[in-house]
Amino acid sequence: MQFWKKLGLGTKIIIGIVIGIIIGLVSPAAAKFISPLGDIFLRMLKMLIVPLVFFSITSGICKMGDVKQLRNVGLRYVLWIVISAVFAATVGMVAALIVQPGKGTTDFLAGAEAAEAASYSFIDNVVSWFPTNIVESMVNANLLQIIVFSLFLGIAMITLKIWQLAALALPLIVLLAVQLAFMYVFARFVIFRFMGADYDAAVITAGT
Repeated sequence: MQFWKKLGLGTKIIIGIVIGIIIGLVSPAAAKFISPLGDIFLRMLKMLIVPLVFFSITSGICKMGDVKQLRNVGLRYVLWIVISAVFAATVGMVAALIVQPGKGTTDFLAGAEAAEAASYSFIDNVVSWFPTNIVESMVNANLLQIIVFSLFLGIAMITLKIWQLAALALPLIVLLAVQLAFMYVFARFVIFRFMGADYDAAVITAGT
């Protein structure tokens, strides 16, 4: 048991993958029997996504304390996204021109029905980023709408006036920081407990 605790998390994940493949090949019935454990683990991870995104973004913006700093970070992030997207699209197009996947293949068209043209509106797509009900967005795990709401909430909190900051924003910022810390601790609990790692040491390391 001590040997297992000394292994890194990545090593344990690889060992778990290999064991899962072996069990699936040797005894599919056994794999089906223990599959609920994996489903529970995945559900617990998915359970963390929405609160982690919300509290991380909102708390991060509040810690900046200045809209100008947020603007600089935001511009750099947008620039990075644009450059990486252009680079990825260029690599994909070049690879497609070189490899030419599906060239000369027409068998899949034999029984295919005529597809209807799909309409796309960039404006409607942008409008859909803004939630009409943040609770509904969280229930449906619409991360884009949650991110937009978190951005506006964080910006609103750091732009409050001095007297409003003391009465309203400061308690909310403290609450967000506490909630974020709790979510990180809970996330580490889920991951490290299921992987059999030293949870207490992981929490101490995260705190330092």
